[in-house]
Amino acid sequence: MENMQETGQKRKKILQVAVALTLAWSASAAVANPAPLSGELTIGGTGAALGLMQKLGEEFRKSHPAVQFKVLPSLGSGGGIKALLAGRLTLSVSSRPLKDDERQKGASAKEIARTPLVFATGLKTPVSSLTLEQIAALYSGKTSQWSDGSLVRPVLRPLDDIDTHMVRAMSPALEQALQTAHAHAGKNIAITDTDTADELERIPGSFGSSTLTLIRAEGRALKILAVDGIQPLAAGQVNPRYPYLKSIYLVAPAAPSALAQAFAEFVGSAAGAKVLVQTGNVPTGAGQ
Repeated sequence: MENMQETGQKRKKILQVAVALTLAWSASAAVANPAPLSGELTIGGTGAALGLMQKLGEEFRKSHPAVQFKVLPSLGSGGGIKALLAGRLTLSVSSRPLKDDERQKGASAKEIARTPLVFATGLKTPVSSLTLEQIAALYSGKTSQWSDGSLVRPVLRPLDDIDTHMVRAMSPALEQALQTAHAHAGKNIAITDTDTADELERIPGSFGSSTLTLIRAEGRALKILAVDGIQPLAAGQVNPRYPYLKSIYLVAPAAPSALAQAFAEFVGSAAGAKVLVQTGNVPTGAGQ
């Protein structure tokens, strides 16, 4: 009888150990393999980064296929931040830092990358490199024809746009040239980065500013020009000698969702940095 009791107790202990091991294994497995994310992640904002966000979203969904990833048409940096604060976006992207009132309303921003601000034209335009002096002449109208006799048709951005500020800061000649260009009757002003790229592709002889990441991520049929002999892209990556870089910020609301936080962490990871580099950016997050 005692042997039977001892055997029963031993079996009971073995069972208890087995249950404990099973529970421990299950707990560790849950940590190693957290529940897959799901839901909809909606991003909007500056057109300069929408193609980039689409590429990042595609890579993110390889690990989270249940997530629905949606990139809205260009809202501009300010429009994207307003939509975010109104609860219509999960995250937004901006090409400028936050304003004080946007921070006061709960928005927070982190620079995730820098991409070359470039000058671009149609694929058939007979030019591949320009000096700052030549760029100023194109904007001002001093140079009105390309070498084949076709008309130069500048595509401008609004005077208060970040691209305009950056171009004006490149040289005193460009500062004056853009003022002259905006004073011309019949000037062509594109409101967003997406509008600008559309116009540069559509208009023969067009010329204007864009970003390397927009052109590469969206596969735009545009020719990127060297400036003062320096190409923005070298050996498939941003040329460290190219001096004109535009920041891209990922903007979150005061209380970001778990999905928003997970995507932001992915963007800052080594996998996210790989996508950033491939699409013409210098990563500035943790995965750089």
